[in-house]
Amino acid sequence: MEKRLRHIGKRIIQTVVIAALAVLVDYLAVVWSNDESIWLGEAVEVVGSIMCSPAVGGFATVICVLVTDFIEYHSFEYSFMCIFEGASMALIGVIYRALVKDEDNFGIREIVIFNFVQVLVNTIVLYLATPPTVIMVFGFIIGDWSKELLVEEMGILGDNTFSAIISIALIGTFLLAICISFRKKLKEYGNASDVVKSVFKSTFINKEYRTRAFEYTFGIFFAIALTMTDGVVSGHVLGEKALAATSIMVPLISLSTFISNIITSGCSNLCAIAKGDGDYERGRKLFSLGLMTTIFLGVIQIPVYFFTENLYFAYFTSSPEIEAFAREYYHFYIFVPPLMGLATFFDEIAASDGDDGLSYAGYLVSFAVNVGMSIALSNIIGMSGLSIATVLSYVAYIIVVSVHFFKKSNTYKFCFHFSFRDLFVFAERSLKSNVKGLCMALASASFTKAILLFWGSSYLIVNTVLCAMLEIYEIINGPSEAAEYLFATYAGEKNSDGLKTLFKEALTVTLIGGMVLSLFLLVAPNTVLLLYGVEESPLRAELIKCIRFSAVGVIAAAVGGFLSDYYGNIGNPMWSCLMMVFRTALFPILFCVTFSLDGGIIFMGKGMLLSQVVAVAIFYGFVFIVKGGDSIPYLLDDPDFEKVKMNSFDYTPAEYERILGWINDNLKEQGIEETKIAEVKELASSLFKITEEKSGKKKVLGECVLRFLGDPEVIIKDNGELFKPDITDDRHIYNVLMSCNSNKICV
Repeated sequence: MEKRLRHIGKRIIQTVVIAALAVLVDYLAVVWSNDESIWLGEAVEVVGSIMCSPAVGGFATVICVLVTDFIEYHSFEYSFMCIFEGASMALIGVIYRALVKDEDNFGIREIVIFNFVQVLVNTIVLYLATPPTVIMVFGFIIGDWSKELLVEEMGILGDNTFSAIISIALIGTFLLAICISFRKKLKEYGNASDVVKSVFKSTFINKEYRTRAFEYTFGIFFAIALTMTDGVVSGHVLGEKALAATSIMVPLISLSTFISNIITSGCSNLCAIAKGDGDYERGRKLFSLGLMTTIFLGVIQIPVYFFTENLYFAYFTSSPEIEAFAREYYHFYIFVPPLMGLATFFDEIAASDGDDGLSYAGYLVSFAVNVGMSIALSNIIGMSGLSIATVLSYVAYIIVVSVHFFKKSNTYKFCFHFSFRDLFVFAERSLKSNVKGLCMALASASFTKAILLFWGSSYLIVNTVLCAMLEIYEIINGPSEAAEYLFATYAGEKNSDGLKTLFKEALTVTLIGGMVLSLFLLVAPNTVLLLYGVEESPLRAELIKCIRFSAVGVIAAAVGGFLSDYYGNIGNPMWSCLMMVFRTALFPILFCVTFSLDGGIIFMGKGMLLSQVVAVAIFYGFVFIVKGGDSIPYLLDDPDFEKVKMNSFDYTPAEYERILGWINDNLKEQGIEETKIAEVKELASSLFKITEEKSGKKKVLGECVLRFLGDPEVIIKDNGELFKPDITDDRHIYNVLMSCNSNKICV
């Protein structure tokens, strides 16, 4: 009896805690934002239903609905709906727990089951079963309602169901993954404090990654801010029609970005590889070919855009005043592509040559020049001033970044070289990074054309908001791009353990960033309108809801962007490009343009949200069909990945002993002679001691990789002071990978 009472007491406490959290989330999302169509508490409730029990999730939902209704309406008139919502959350828990027997596993299979169940149950219970049940059972409440009120309530019910499904799919899935992972670690470590310590414990991978994640997010933020400056300044200084004019220019800007940078990323990548191989002459030839090609691609656009101006504005037909503003901007913008291409090329080459600091300095100086000159010149000469300021900002960028080529450490100097084969490889390796520009051009052109055809020039502000949201979807890719060098390194090593560990680390950081940004835009969507100076627009109310629905899509966009970067970095460029096309062009165009026909501005926001969710779902459908379920999500099918092992360690005597024992055991399994194993261990020990001495009191983290691809290799990395060890053993190969030492011992 006593045990039973304790169990009931535990469930009551769980119910109250989950209900309180759900109320808090709903209060933040609905009451603060003053938008009844967005509910996020279901994400908390469904986690309670699965982690604790269906009864806990169901009763917590009932309490949450009653409390939030009273807070919002100061009555319980409509609170009978709590029965249906509670039943839905409880039923999801019952079905999921019946289908998934291993409570500590939450992989792709479990994610698919969870979301299939929640979509099915919410659709049936909340949307399809609720109206007839209300009519049959609660007719005494709705008996005096008018037909118009019933239709309105059905619309609200549909919005609530849609909100529940989306919030559970995005936020609920993430929360459930965290809770299951925590429960699994709790069983392993025994207490919560040890679990927390294990989460925050520094390892070589997360230390190397986290130090770069913030820097890359910072860099992407300023790069995107640079492209948004003209729209922001035009809205504040010249008014809404000038802002509409910059909206018309977005397709051209995105297209010129694609053409100008079509070989840049691939060229810098091959230059870095040539440098790493010690073939400096090859690196100079590739640099020279990339430089000549970039200049040619930029310059050739000037006459093309000059002679196609009338064709461009005939396609995007707008009001005479807006077109006049746009043409003013166009006349000077045609000189931007060669400067933009050259600036980006110099930036990529300098970064590949180890000069990241100069790259960030270029972003900052260019941004400052663009903002300052845009404000000053637009007040004097209008829209022309904005495009002239853009020209000057790229000139400033080039000046700052070109400093690298006057340094003694510069690897690259000009020497004439031409090769069609190298150009093709440049373009192939640049495919992943360049598809985005082409996709943005297609998406913005589709949005602009649809709005002009269906609604007219006065609605072009909607295009500005939609394109801004697509740009925001890219800001959260900073954490995934920060992992690019590490992903490439581990892929080159065929190190599946390193790839999987980094995958989880980077995806977690990306999701956290996506959730923070999503919640910020949900609570403060007016920030986007304030940014463009249109907070007093007559379309404000609809734009606010459009932004909020798009904001929930930030989380799905974070996942899609991460997967696109990951597959590109491990040598699957076609999968990477497919995901980029899905999330940046194909599905945004399909959903937003189609929804604009009947649903208006708000439904275009829903289209943005659904486009990101569907992009990830359909993409994995393709992967599942082609690769099979066992490959998802890592796609590490090469059998060589099974021949590489990894172990992380701290630079302390106790850890040295553990790692040396691990090396000994694995080499012995491969049939290596005892004498050779002893020599390897002695060489590894000397590396440990030298690294520790050089680093002084600095805490050093390392990792040891064993490769059995042909002749066995032992790779020891550390993030201590960068130096070349004084070791004369012919089997020892030393290298510096960005910010860490890498020592290879050939057995």
